[in-house]
This record gives sequence, structure tokens and C-alpha cells, in this order.
Amino acid sequence: MITTILDPDIPTTEIIRLYHERWEIETSFLELKSTTLGGRVLRAKTPGGVDQEIYALLVTYQALRIAIADATIARPGLDPDRAASPSPCTPPATNSSRPPA
Repeated sequence: MITTILDPDIPTTEIIRLYHERWEIETSFLELKSTTLGGRVLRAKTPGGVDQEIYALLVTYQALRIAIADATIARPGLDPDRAASPSPCTPPATNSSRPPA
């Protein structure tokens, strides 16, 4: 592993742990941008509206992650960070045999 950390007192295992932690954060950002937003841009037209929209997305994302973590408690050994979350912006699948109303 290549790193810019030059302190020889930091154990290799700590560097590896921090590397994995960073990628969990990067994965969360990707999930927010690609899954939760679904490739859409923010709709607000003012800086205050953008702040409000971002906070709403973060609150929704956090609520989903808490629900996923709670659901994984019953399954020992399952890492909540590895559990998938559905996009809150994606409509549920419908039965294709029925015509739309």
C-alpha cells in the first residue's frame, strides 16, 4: 500500500483500517449521489433552498441507514455497512400483468 503517512510509529494495521474507513465514506457519498438522487440535480434555486434540500437528503439517508442497521442486528456477523439500501426515490415494482390505472 502506498501512503503519504511518514510517521513510522503508526502501525500498518491502523493505516489499513483507516483506508477501509475512508472507502466506506466514499461509498456513502456515491450512494447518496447515484442512488438517492438517481442522477438528478438539486431543484432548489436559492442557496438556502440548496442547504434545505441537502439536509433533507442527509436526514433521509441517515434514517434509511439506521433502519438497515436495526435490521442487521438480528443477523450476527452481518456488517450494516455492507447491507444494501433501496433508493427512496425509486417507485416500487408493479405487477406488469395489470394495466396501469
